[in-house]
Amino acid sequence: MVETTWQSKEIAGMAHRVMNERPDLKWILAAGISIGFLESDRNKKKNGRECLAECIKVRDLYKVYIPHDFLIVVYKPNVSGMSERQMEILLYHELLHVGMDDTGEEVKYIVNPHDVEDFRAVIDRYGIDWAKT
Repeated sequence: MVETTWQSKEIAGMAHRVMNERPDLKWILAAGISIGFLESDRNKKKNGRECLAECIKVRDLYKVYIPHDFLIVVYKPNVSGMSERQMEILLYHELLHVGMDDTGEEVKYIVNPHDVEDFRAVIDRYGIDWAKT
């Protein structure tokens, strides 16, 4: 079977709602950071565990073809059965990976690592097992 990936207006709409509702994410919109939202039928695994979604920084070399600063990919087989609330939490988690380093002469986009096993902000708000609720 050939794995496919496609742009998702549904995921984009949900993610924009999350960014507008969460004060800690509004800076992404204010900074004009462009994020492409994708879905994939790939059953991705990372370190032997299902990967629900991931945030990828678009390398400068690829910006000629990809008009975004970041891509967020949701792996449909791995999120099937998740509620809309769980999907919003997943997107919140992925959006927390979007980062910007403005300490040097030039602003650089970065993918923020987890500050604990997940992000403290996700755990504090939704609990450690948010994907299972």
